[in-house]
Amino acid sequence: RYFLQQLDCLLEEMNYLALRKIATAYAEGSVDLDQCLEIIRISILNLELDGLASRELFDLAGLLSNPERTTPELLDVLRYVSRHYHKIRQRVTVPYEKMRPHLRLDEEDLRTILANMQRYMHDLNSVVHFSDIAGAFIRERQRSGAPLHEQRQIDAPDRAASHEFIHISHRDELVEGMKICGGESNLRERYGGKGTSLLYVHHLHLPTRDGFILPTSIPRADRHRTDRGWLEGELKRHLQILEGDIEQRTGVRKRYGDPSSPLVLAVRGGSVFSMPGMLTTVVFAGMNDDIAEALAEDGPWRAYDSYRRFLASYGLAMWGVDLENYNLVDDSKLRYGVAYKTDLPWEAMREVAETSKTVFRDHGFSDELDKALSDPIYQLVNSVTAVFESWNMERARRYREIKEISHSWQTAVIVQEMAFGNGRNEPIQPDMDETLVSLTGVIPRTTVSDFGIRELSGEFKFSAAGDDLVGGVTSSGSFHTIKEFDTLTPMLGRYLRHAASRLRTFMGTDQEVEFTVESGILSVLQSRTAETYADEAIDRFLEPGEPATRGLGVRGGGFRGLVAFDEADRRALADSDFAARDDVDGVLMVLENPTPEEIPLIISADGLLTSKGGSTSHAAVAANGIEDKSFCAVMSAAGLQVDLKKREATIVDADGTVVHRFATGDIVSLHGTSGEVYAGTRSLIENGKK
Repeated sequence: RYFLQQLDCLLEEMNYLALRKIATAYAEGSVDLDQCLEIIRISILNLELDGLASRELFDLAGLLSNPERTTPELLDVLRYVSRHYHKIRQRVTVPYEKMRPHLRLDEEDLRTILANMQRYMHDLNSVVHFSDIAGAFIRERQRSGAPLHEQRQIDAPDRAASHEFIHISHRDELVEGMKICGGESNLRERYGGKGTSLLYVHHLHLPTRDGFILPTSIPRADRHRTDRGWLEGELKRHLQILEGDIEQRTGVRKRYGDPSSPLVLAVRGGSVFSMPGMLTTVVFAGMNDDIAEALAEDGPWRAYDSYRRFLASYGLAMWGVDLENYNLVDDSKLRYGVAYKTDLPWEAMREVAETSKTVFRDHGFSDELDKALSDPIYQLVNSVTAVFESWNMERARRYREIKEISHSWQTAVIVQEMAFGNGRNEPIQPDMDETLVSLTGVIPRTTVSDFGIRELSGEFKFSAAGDDLVGGVTSSGSFHTIKEFDTLTPMLGRYLRHAASRLRTFMGTDQEVEFTVESGILSVLQSRTAETYADEAIDRFLEPGEPATRGLGVRGGGFRGLVAFDEADRRALADSDFAARDDVDGVLMVLENPTPEEIPLIISADGLLTSKGGSTSHAAVAANGIEDKSFCAVMSAAGLQVDLKKREATIVDADGTVVHRFATGDIVSLHGTSGEVYAGTRSLIENGKK
């Protein structure tokens, strides 16, 4: 113990001396950037000795020390290293802050404890100190026009030499890739954050679905455009490997495009740095009339719900036709007189699928639709290409510009066996048969209780696919909270807590986890760093009175906003002098469906109010990921109706009577914690002061 204490002190002193040396060099304008980056890398590797190991930071260290890194990319990595420092620090300190009253500590005692903890986190402190120095040095050189470093002047690095696909269940390939921490592109750079997280899920022996990942080198080399024949051949080859992996794991023979044993796939994008909802996704790829009919033998409702979901995602990806604008499912619910789509008969789902085809034909895509439905390989090649192409869509580019992410990273593509969370369920009640349960859910983060215990937060929905939660187009009335998991499905609840805990420990930071249960089988389909904004004071209203309505509080405290319905409104209202007013705090976007298309608009505003979507939607994740300003968000406000044509919104009561109406520029107040919404402005108590 004495030896370890002395070693710890020595390491702290060495880090201090190195920091002082580089700080002095920075002041003199002569920082050795490579030395600075190497200290960051070594400090990250040392975190394992400190009990603060983080795979997330390990992967970032590998990105940081790749000599082919461009200057803008280098700044991206340094910024994310600093972000993860704060997340790890919060992981350690927040439980003590929460437990302070129960430990009978006063504020001074707590500060002393946290200060002592900080002393022993010298490697973690070095990571952020040297990251700040390196970032400041680079930005200063950019402003002055001085050369940074001969190796950092590469404008178009040649990272397209290898186009190796990787299979999620091939452990040997993963283990070799996990060793890379500098000198060459690592797993995260090659296969994106989402793809790499799936590799780690399998590495940790957690349940997921088999699949393979196409590397970012393909779009960097433009290979998907210039050599479609090569791409088709590679997809066919790796499909055969995937089919063998599935048969070996499950003992069930599945073949893509074969109605006698159908395999359907999810095709998703995933960049090095997370871009929630910005990239194209095609679900249930491989569907057509024959496949739907074959799947119907195991449940017609699930089969035709899957078919209409495929058509919706494929039509949007390929032709830009958004079936949500046609309200096909909502119209069907009205015809059949039901509140939720899960109450519709399977014949209604088949009708929606057929009507979807009619919409595409009416738009002039009849030939393309027929070809896609007759040739599943053609479907898959198109889907993969659409995901690669989505990197340069306007919404994705604008998102990166707002979040200051370089355009050069590109996206990987994950092709994975589809998990059917949309199967019909027995009556939903405690002690239901968990082997028959089908659902989908998202854990956006964990919370720490007053006793220092981490608890899962989030939502799940029976008979659903992931887009029902993250897409922002579904009312939260059909969602269940994660806390209900233990009551309704206690066995699955234990599995889920175990998976979330393993991922959080391995990655070193709180994780957002997306999962699906198909007939009682849990599959983790995504894990990424949870978007948790820095602690901020929760302002409250002084005697606000009765709210006009309530919704789901997603982020923030009291907020008074000028109502905006689109980008033109936002820009016009953003010119207001908010600092000179005491009745308004910023611009409030009021939306019906907070779709991924609108995320750049949302994060450009100061607040969000919606009539649909939950706390696990992409819009909510994006709101919680805003770090450079305060933000307030309330979603699924009861009775809120938005009419974009009239540029107004109304709040109606249970009888359908309009109780409030507001237009562009009107003031609406809301509270991002309680979910309360008020018409007009309210007096605000800021940090305990009126």
